[in-house]
Amino acid sequence: MTKQDFIRTIPGLKKLSVIFSQSTRMPMVFCMDVTMDDYVCVYLEEEDALEKARALSEDKRPAFVVNCKEKEVFPFFAELRLIGVNAIRFVSANAEGGVEFFVQLNEFLKFPDINTIPVEKRPIENATLQLSMLYFMQEVRRPVEPSEKKNLKELEEEASANIARSKFLIPLHEVKTEGEEQSKRAVMLIKNNNEEVFIPLFTDGAELRKFAKENKMPIFVCEFKMVADMMKNGKATGIAVNPASCNVILNKMGVASLEKRFLQ
Repeated sequence: MTKQDFIRTIPGLKKLSVIFSQSTRMPMVFCMDVTMDDYVCVYLEEEDALEKARALSEDKRPAFVVNCKEKEVFPFFAELRLIGVNAIRFVSANAEGGVEFFVQLNEFLKFPDINTIPVEKRPIENATLQLSMLYFMQEVRRPVEPSEKKNLKELEEEASANIARSKFLIPLHEVKTEGEEQSKRAVMLIKNNNEEVFIPLFTDGAELRKFAKENKMPIFVCEFKMVADMMKNGKATGIAVNPASCNVILNKMGVASLEKRFLQ
């Protein structure tokens, strides 16, 4: 089977198995050394994916497998764009002689050009930020000694810069103060197991839906600078970026540090 033959079969895929990172609860991202493509690994047989996940975990890169059924396949492909991935490594080790193809997303999917949408109606997307956070958290949460973690300084610098320069979606909720007839909208806060309070920030609508499910709560778009200002006078301990997936936590000092490093 040629690559073009395989690409023609993609619309008919009934299932696939994807390698996810336990560190981020998102597809594990990889970088091709020569071409610098950012890709994920997709297997056509679950047993092959499970074997790969075991090998990665033994290599101290904890992984697990998520299976996508027919109706979930193309939504999965479409959401890869939101995390900055541009390619997929398709593998079928059980096929006769084995099958492996490295396919660019734009070879079988067409994506809208959001730059043609008026700025005020343009959806919030942070693919560059998502990708940098995934690479950083995959490495920083590896169960190895700090000295064994690779390129942490560079990965942290890139993720931090992208956080500070991004816009986020923040959910609101209704608050009614005693003595006042009308309720007001306030930033939603979340708590961890230690009862510490955080402002949740979401990089895009897909991440917000993971958190909010079917709840159609009001949201507003907020630059990081405004978040930093909230932290100075609010009761929140810090921020949680994409708490339903990679959950990047910054305390007040961390937020202030990013503002000073990248916005002043």
